[in-house]
Amino acid sequence: MTVISKGDTFWITGASGFIAAHLALALLTAGYKVKGTVSSEAKGEYFVKLFKQRHGLEGFEYVIVGDITEDGAFDLAVKGVDVVAHLAPPFYMTGINDPQELIDPAVKGTTGILKSNQKNK
Repeated sequence: MTVISKGDTFWITGASGFIAAHLALALLTAGYKVKGTVSSEAKGEYFVKLFKQRHGLEGFEYVIVGDITEDGAFDLAVKGVDVVAHLAPPFYMTGINDPQELIDPAVKGTTGILKSNQKNK
């Protein structure tokens, strides 16, 4: 079993989400690096500035992943990470006609993360 040490890098999927952002803050505060996946540059830059300016924390970087269902969508994000925290299943409350609209992308995204992790280790 690998030991996680300060300075290691955590990859957090969906880093702009409420719980993921709080996890990123806690990890940065504890001395870890964080690579977060976000859906846009604006979201990524917001968190870089938030952690640095408001909390005085460095060590957050981001990778943009537009469509989590695409093959290899996470290949770049997984490089150089020591731990994966998957917190980004698709979720919305309105306009859902069929539960599969949420289930299919969640399954494809999760299996995509596992495949990218396996390819890049």
